[in-house]
Amino acid sequence: DSILLALREQVKKGVVSDPDMCQCVRNRLEELVDLFWDDLLATVSKTMEDVKDVQLGNQVADVNILAELGDEPCLLGPRWWRAKTLYHLVPFDLSIFGNLKDPWYWP
Repeated sequence: DSILLALREQVKKGVVSDPDMCQCVRNRLEELVDLFWDDLLATVSKTMEDVKDVQLGNQVADVNILAELGDEPCLLGPRWWRAKTLYHLVPFDLSIFGNLKDPWYWP
């Protein structure tokens, strides 16, 4: 945590380093970095917990096992449409580059 906090201060210093920047913009940018950093710390903390749970066997991380979970929805039923829409918006087994290749991903 102390490394991330030190990094946050360096990022804030770099963002507001322009001497011609007015104080209201400088304050807003510092607030935005702090707001982002809170989310970053929560994400890092949650990721570390998830990795620990996977190592202890309390959580499944294999994409193939996750794909087999649950019942297949009825073709063209409401659950099927929901599943297709959610998969194309936030797939569990694709990176951002895989998303960019999917034409359904683009609104």
